Amino acid sequence: MSFEQGLGKRSEEILLALRREIEGGRYPAGGRLPSEVELGRRFGASRNTVRRALARLVADGRLESRRGAGVFVRPWERPAAFSRTLSAMFTFDADSLIAAQNYALAQAYLLCVYARAAVGWDPAPERAFLERVRAERHQALLACCTPTPPVNDDLLRTMAAEGIRILHIEPYRLAPPAQSYLLPDYRRGGYLAATALLLAGYTRPVYVGSTSDWPGARLFQQGFAEALTDHAGGYRPAEHYFEFPTGTDRNPRARAALEDYLRAQPPGTGFVCRSLDFAGEIRDALASLGRAVPDEFGLIGVRYLVELMDRPDIDAITFDRLAGLLRAIDAVTGDAHPDIRDYLPPTLLRRGTMR
Repeated sequence: MSFEQGLGKRSEEILLALRREIEGGRYPAGGRLPSEVELGRRFGASRNTVRRALARLVADGRLESRRGAGVFVRPWERPAAFSRTLSAMFTFDADSLIAAQNYALAQAYLLCVYARAAVGWDPAPERAFLERVRAERHQALLACCTPTPPVNDDLLRTMAAEGIRILHIEPYRLAPPAQSYLLPDYRRGGYLAATALLLAGYTRPVYVGSTSDWPGARLFQQGFAEALTDHAGGYRPAEHYFEFPTGTDRNPRARAALEDYLRAQPPGTGFVCRSLDFAGEIRDALASLGRAVPDEFGLIGVRYLVELMDRPDIDAITFDRLAGLLRAIDAVTGDAHPDIRDYLPPTLLRRGTMR
């Protein structure tokens, strides 16, 4: 479920609409709201759906329920105006960071960057950062949230309800986020990678992944599996999946396990790797075994987030993240925050590791 504590999409929409109307003066302090039946008729929703939205507003201190009398608007203090600051949670290469900063400055906004790479997927420092964004009334948040529990959905929901414009630029769950998003289409990228191998004549595509994969990599694997289901008679994990042994660059046993696996694979196998690092390790191991790439084996990697070390000698699925980032800045700095629910398309860069 995309909403915390079982609130649900429709109740969330009603909550946000009523909150905006309360803050806009349609229901002044001390005024009585229409009944659940009237609101249900207005929004085309059941009483239970309306009741959940009202209960959340009561819990947030915006409404007061008086037994036998109805639900009334409580006095509240209008929050301070938003600052002209944008916050971005991401792992940037230096060129993209400078370009985004200059782009924001040209529109008279400051860019505040949360260095995701410095803290990994730890939800605690992420929450501390989000609390500061909320307290300092930043206008917008370009979100790259952790998938590690406890996720900060409750805080994101509160920030959105208070008017902070949230636009997700990386997935943190398999389902789409509750707020607006402009995400790399990893699922389509996996589909593209698998079909590219098949069209190049590799009869046995294999996805090389990890048990600790984050949602973007899992979506990529889903797309890979869908392509095999559509075009290669089905996806069978025992045949089409290989878990990459960790530590192959420093652990002789892991390196031996990788080479043993590759030694057993027939010519015509094509590997779709969850990262360029994995693809580079496989290419090096195949070379040490005297196996030819691309004649015998095909190889594609995918660039997640922004990898500082590219492998220009490996075919890659990429996404134009800088264009997406600039588009995201345009969206959250406009006169009105549009409800964007869109994806960045994948691109296949041919670099010589496929026929």
